[in-house]
Amino acid sequence: SGILEAYSKGVNSYISELSVGDYPVEYKILDITPEPWEPIKTAYLLKNMTRMLAGRHNDVRTSNTMQYFGEDFVEKYFTRKPELNDPIIPPSREWDFEADIPEGPDSLFVPAVSEVIDPFPHQEGIGSNNWVVSGEKTASGYPILANDPHLGLSLPSIWYETQLHAPGINVYGVGLQGSPAIIIGFNEQTAWGTTNVGSDVMDWYEIKFRDETKQEYWHDSTWKPTTQRVEEIKVRGEETVLDTVIYTHHGPVFEVGPATGEGEPVYHALRWVAHEYSNDLLTFYGFNKMQDYEDYEQAVSHYVAPAQNFV
Repeated sequence: SGILEAYSKGVNSYISELSVGDYPVEYKILDITPEPWEPIKTAYLLKNMTRMLAGRHNDVRTSNTMQYFGEDFVEKYFTRKPELNDPIIPPSREWDFEADIPEGPDSLFVPAVSEVIDPFPHQEGIGSNNWVVSGEKTASGYPILANDPHLGLSLPSIWYETQLHAPGINVYGVGLQGSPAIIIGFNEQTAWGTTNVGSDVMDWYEIKFRDETKQEYWHDSTWKPTTQRVEEIKVRGEETVLDTVIYTHHGPVFEVGPATGEGEPVYHALRWVAHEYSNDLLTFYGFNKMQDYEDYEQAVSHYVAPAQNFV
């Protein structure tokens, strides 16, 4: 908490020095003034990154497709096998067979009829990647770490280049707007990188309410009470909108219309890892100061979401 408090004071000190003419262009277009920064906003930032990187799911689409076309269709066209799933084989592995080297083709021409038709194609060339080369294989004798996160362009930019240099710390890399720690970078002893896994961390549970008041729901052969929270949505120039959100032990409840567009609505509760307690910022703060692999293990033990490939 001390780190977040100090960071907030620094941000607010800078904001207080700005005149209207110094505001970023988006503030001028919207004619708004920067709000004071609070530690909770840094927490919101990290949760929003989880929404961006682990907020995708195909559960509803796949379930509706299976219900309509059947399991065989889903097994055929909704493959669970990841593309380019190359295993990591240690150099000490001994093989009990000779490698079967395929013959080269006579021509680079590939008939169109041989191409696999994918009914749900993915854009090629998209995907974060990172790798490390041992110092034993480099000209300098030092390791090389490459990290290439594929996040979309935005304004303001997601990443910004920065260096933190103070007594006890000297770290350089890129951070996120609103984060007091370097997310990807290196210090005088270690370097680290991170890319997104893209794992499915959302689960939906169909909910049966006792009546239209939605104060109780059926679970584990008994009626259990729901909880409600009123969310305030501020609208510029208009009255604040109040939205009552219902919660079960799984998480918040969503109203989903039936696939046919007719009949009563269906209710589902969302269980999402981002809704659970975490202290992910402590991981990156630990990375900034780590000196060896033991420090890395200690830092990463605090991490929850979104799932990442750390190198």
